[in-house]
Amino acid sequence: MRKTLCLSAVLLSLLLVLALFTGCAAAKEEVIYANLDASGDVEGVYAVNIFDVSDKTVIVEHGTYTDVKNLVSRGEIVKTGDDSYTVEFGPGKLYLQGNLADTDLPWIFEITYALDGKQMSPEEIAGRAGHVTMHIRIFGNPDGDAFFYKNYALNATVLFDTNTCSNIAADGATIANNGAKKQLTYTILPNKVTDLCIELDTVLFSMEEISINGVRLSMDIDTDSVDMSQIDDLKDALRDLTKAADTLSVGTAQLYSGVQQSVSGVSGVKSLIDSALSQIPEGTSGKAQVNQAAVILTNLQSSAPTLVSGARSLMSGATEISNGLNKLRTETLDIDTKITDKINEVLDPISVNGDALQSFTSKKNTNVERVQFVMRTDAVKVPEPEVPPAEPVKELNFFERVLALFGIHL
Repeated sequence: MRKTLCLSAVLLSLLLVLALFTGCAAAKEEVIYANLDASGDVEGVYAVNIFDVSDKTVIVEHGTYTDVKNLVSRGEIVKTGDDSYTVEFGPGKLYLQGNLADTDLPWIFEITYALDGKQMSPEEIAGRAGHVTMHIRIFGNPDGDAFFYKNYALNATVLFDTNTCSNIAADGATIANNGAKKQLTYTILPNKVTDLCIELDTVLFSMEEISINGVRLSMDIDTDSVDMSQIDDLKDALRDLTKAADTLSVGTAQLYSGVQQSVSGVSGVKSLIDSALSQIPEGTSGKAQVNQAAVILTNLQSSAPTLVSGARSLMSGATEISNGLNKLRTETLDIDTKITDKINEVLDPISVNGDALQSFTSKKNTNVERVQFVMRTDAVKVPEPEVPPAEPVKELNFFERVLALFGIHL
């Protein structure tokens, strides 16, 4: 029995040791830092991988790095493959910095400068005076990871010194004062080609580094929850209005028909009266009253064309109203669907598409909780004035030094 217990304890110890040194894919966060020059070209990319473990374990990290550093004092880095590293660590937070061999970012940045309409490099425009036009073009890198371009929003910040720069214009930017500087902030949505244009006047052009941060955009909007009750009320009101217009159209048609019949009746009565008057001898009692009736009917008959024309116009107008409302009602029968489709069209570029978050350093890293990008360009600095080289000091011999005491210089 004792041998069995000892054997079990040995096996358990071996299993624990094996589990420890096999390593685990501990949950981690990635912060990707990129250094760009003042034109937007990438100079270098490195990642800081953050692991937070509660117990001692062997952490496994994958990535094609040219150099890996442990930013905390504990834990030795062991390279176990071309792109695999392990560190025995815990508990606590481990920060591993790795310089990436592949410097392709998900975005391409093109920054151009022009002074009074003439294109210049950052070095050429630094310290110059005039009207400056800057363009910051951002678009997807075909050699980069499309996942981040399609899912990550960028926040770009540009600073100018108001002591040397004025009349700053930047469409699409949020402009704020930051001490003696003017701060321009842009938000660039995922999967969007952008051309940011900045114009300003300067007496001595310089610019601090441009800061560009990338984070995953989280705007999961459910369009099914949009309240469409008022749209339904509008559709009901249009239906009632269309019915009323149809009734108006039918009524005006009946009015027009009645007016035509009345005019025909007036013409018939006048004909009968004219016939009767021709048979009544002059001087017969009552003929004057019949003549008066004939005059009234004549006036009424002469007004009949105007009455008929007005009735016809009324009928035509009512018909147009009815047809227009029927067309409007037909086009608004599916207005709620059209509105939803339009909302989706606007929100699709900024809505979460449900893709699982992935590692930037290596697809082999599967337990990634967060990835963010921190990118900085070089500043455009006014060049330091050239200092002329100092003239070499002549070495004096003893005799010359004695003469120099009396103000005599040879």
